[in-house]
Amino acid sequence: MIFRPDISLLIAARIPRELAEFYSDAIKAKLSKGFNDEHWLVQCTNGLVIQVYRPSVKGPWPNRGRSIAPCLQAEPSATPLIVLERWVSDLKSNGAKVLDSPKLEIFGAESWLSDPEDNAFLLLVPGPQ
Repeated sequence: MIFRPDISLLIAARIPRELAEFYSDAIKAKLSKGFNDEHWLVQCTNGLVIQVYRPSVKGPWPNRGRSIAPCLQAEPSATPLIVLERWVSDLKSNGAKVLDSPKLEIFGAESWLSDPEDNAFLLLVPGPQ
């Protein structure tokens, strides 16, 4: 028997459904219930699954940081900074906070934000290919 694990992104949340809805709306992905009411799946169009869950109350809350974080990537654009600034504005109205202001880089535009539960994530808009 050959073991081929899937890969997904896991995010701890105090209110899993609301956070899963945030990411589902941010990337226009399908949202579905996972194992129970405290586990939700955001099914991205590229096959990646973001699992949003409530950790066990028996242990400490997971550490936060940018070492493992979602990267939400838009389609390439001739004006990546303009697209990114609009996207940041939309997400701020849904509860995101800007950690690093949008900036233009050689590959496109990027900005670090945090979701409504203070998990860091990166927004990326590549430049023209």
